[in-house]
Amino acid sequence: MRFGNSMRLVTAALGLLAASSVINLASAQPLPRYNVAASVPPAQMEALETERRAMLARILANPADLDANFAYAMLSARLGDLEAAIATFERMHIYAPDVPRLRLELGSLYARLGAHETARQHFLAVKARPDTPAEVRANIDMALANLGSASAGPRLSGQVTLGALYSSNANSGPNERFVTLNGFQARLDDVAIGTADASGGISGGVQLSQPLGNEGDRIEASLSGRLDSFANRNDVSAGAIDLRVGALMRLDRFGLDNASASLSGLAGTSWLGGEPNLNQIGLSASLDIPLSPATLISANYTLRYEDYLVSVVRPRADLRDGLRHRASLAVYHSLSSDWQVMAGINLTRKDAVAASQAYWEPGVQAGLSHRFTPEGTTEDPWTFTLATAASLRNSDGPDPMVNAAEAQKGVELSVQATQSIPLRDQLSLQLSAGYRHVFSNYDTRTHGAASVGASLSYSF
Repeated sequence: MRFGNSMRLVTAALGLLAASSVINLASAQPLPRYNVAASVPPAQMEALETERRAMLARILANPADLDANFAYAMLSARLGDLEAAIATFERMHIYAPDVPRLRLELGSLYARLGAHETARQHFLAVKARPDTPAEVRANIDMALANLGSASAGPRLSGQVTLGALYSSNANSGPNERFVTLNGFQARLDDVAIGTADASGGISGGVQLSQPLGNEGDRIEASLSGRLDSFANRNDVSAGAIDLRVGALMRLDRFGLDNASASLSGLAGTSWLGGEPNLNQIGLSASLDIPLSPATLISANYTLRYEDYLVSVVRPRADLRDGLRHRASLAVYHSLSSDWQVMAGINLTRKDAVAASQAYWEPGVQAGLSHRFTPEGTTEDPWTFTLATAASLRNSDGPDPMVNAAEAQKGVELSVQATQSIPLRDQLSLQLSAGYRHVFSNYDTRTHGAASVGASLSYSF
């Protein structure tokens, strides 16, 4: 009962605050009133102004209508009425002081208005949050670099991670020693069967960003790599190096506020068991569109040509050569400042020389993230993440070495829990535990594995 009364008081307070501010705006500042040039073509201004007036009417009728407040602020920003946009976002920020999206919007608007120090405070507050994604941090770094200058030079950022992992099935081998091969029972040796092992590894990457003008567009280049070494199973110790170069364009000019699109070229190489394993080259495209202050939709497509390298250990590796297509669509939604959920779908198409190595694989994934401060501490908040995924693989043709009459079909399920603990500025500890299981009509592909790990990450 006490909680319900408190919520009603908060809503009423917001209503009174918003009503007084908006009524003052409507009476003292007749629309339109612009501070800077609009970011839309002149032909669109009349229609947008009409829409803005409609949002104002909704706010006057219901000052606690957050959707109308947000739409009114965004329309005001596009039309150049920055003071109206800032005033609206500031009211919303009073109601929800820990929503990072509001602070990013305020930082951007104060920067456009020339209040660089206020903008800097908003940007730094969001950057300091341990749950702020790396891409958002890079955008904030670019915004901070642009404060006070019409253009900025290249910006370098990156991350280095040291980790250790224990897996109950390090080589993803069958859990059973006896398998069926073309109707006959066969006994697997110790190398082929699933084996537990521990590994240590290092991974990292650097990103170079060069802004283009003042619209938020930029050229990006990144180089990343990883190296894992197992204690006993040297045949599954692996490493990789990947290079990506591309451009990101903000879509505000097309009426999609805070949306962005990117196109990148990519190339990479990897090795397995101390020998070269795979070379690849391709393209990647992405589109990120905020649907509301709390919801983001992200679409991605990647096309790669994979060239598997033949070796003494893998004499048939080139049967896997071919294109790999992967498309995904994900929705991220903030339930509050401390809770976020995500859900997505994806589809992979792998072409190959051999039909047994080509397949379709649709999948789904879901996740939950919670940000909290442990009782009795005053440090930065911790972040707990739970992620699940499922996929269904159908090969184009049978593998004659396993089952000459039936193509491989399999279902993969996985769950992963990660606890991120900030230790100090830019340094954090991650603890993880997970389980993965593959169910298949091929005994050689059926396996499960549990894992636990720990890592230290440093961002700069």
